[in-house]
Amino acid sequence: MNFLTVDLYNDFQCVAGVCPDTCCAGWTINMDDETYRKMEENEEILGISVSDWIIKNGENRTVRLDHRRCPMLDEHNLCKVVSRLGPEYLSRTCAGYPRKQHQYGNIIEGYLAFSCPEVVAGLMDKRELQFDFTTDRNPDPEEPYPYEQLYLYESAVRNVMVDIFQNSAELSLHTKVAFAFDILEKAILLYKNGQTDFCRLEEDIAWYFQDNRLYIMDAGLREAVSEESRYHFLQKIQLLIDVQNGSELFLEMVRQVKEYFSRNDLEQYLDDVQKFKRSQSIYQDFHHKYWMYRIFSDLIHVPDFEKAKENYLCIAAGFCLAQIMALVACRKEGTLEKETYICILSNISRMMEHNKTFKETVVRQMDGNHINGLAGLLLLVF
Repeated sequence: MNFLTVDLYNDFQCVAGVCPDTCCAGWTINMDDETYRKMEENEEILGISVSDWIIKNGENRTVRLDHRRCPMLDEHNLCKVVSRLGPEYLSRTCAGYPRKQHQYGNIIEGYLAFSCPEVVAGLMDKRELQFDFTTDRNPDPEEPYPYEQLYLYESAVRNVMVDIFQNSAELSLHTKVAFAFDILEKAILLYKNGQTDFCRLEEDIAWYFQDNRLYIMDAGLREAVSEESRYHFLQKIQLLIDVQNGSELFLEMVRQVKEYFSRNDLEQYLDDVQKFKRSQSIYQDFHHKYWMYRIFSDLIHVPDFEKAKENYLCIAAGFCLAQIMALVACRKEGTLEKETYICILSNISRMMEHNKTFKETVVRQMDGNHINGLAGLLLLVF
């Protein structure tokens, strides 16, 4: 079997009790049958009956939260299951998070969920993001993978998009986002026409690099969206209106965003944007890595390749939400603190990853406001 991931995946270590926003609180925690039996057999050691903390819903079991916290979480934010029984007794959900894997034939791709604050912090601290491709001795699947050609096409398109962010340091984020989006749209059009030969797409990509076209476009795209247009756009879409879950700090910041756009006029917003951009300059390299990582982990959607466009726009929407909240936090604090930014990004990612209703609301908002093309996309990129 072949395994594809980023070095961030292999480097990750849970920080347990010092995590600023533990994954053992505020989540729906699933419990597999094998773990349930282990908990039942060790009720005396754990000091609680399974019926008091595990709920059966049809065929599924979930943990009954106590004030949003798992009953196995002690006062030091450490897991009693681990401390009293050992890590091998954890459920598959708890043992695996934030790691997740998708298999495409003889290739397994490994990702880290960005809803984990330590994953966000790890990416912020990395100078560069590297991809690892390894092969082990485990046998390949006996059954042929029916979408192998499509996966190879999608992954080739994704590689080009990631490469745009990784190896074009002189280009602005706006241009990289726009160029990658254009490549994706062209790739989807070829797919719809039954052409999944990547060589055809390479001709379109090469055109951009002839006569410095891409670099000429860069200057125009930097100024393609006025902040006045973005201000009215942000007032209109109100993507944060249905946010009800998250850490207390995050929910307070959501409240502040709603208050900000109800109380501050365009002139104040323009002044705040300038201060925000100066404060945000230390995160510019991180933003390019952020897009690289999200494209790698969130873009592919075999066998429905057209879904990749929606996924890309959702990445942009999540990025936009983070920047809105960061702007308001920056205005309040005078700067954008790393801990604050990590809280924002991880909580927004939590909603995108685990709240289907929220993500569907975001998609409807984008469709309703015609954010399905380049012009709408650029409104989402500060």
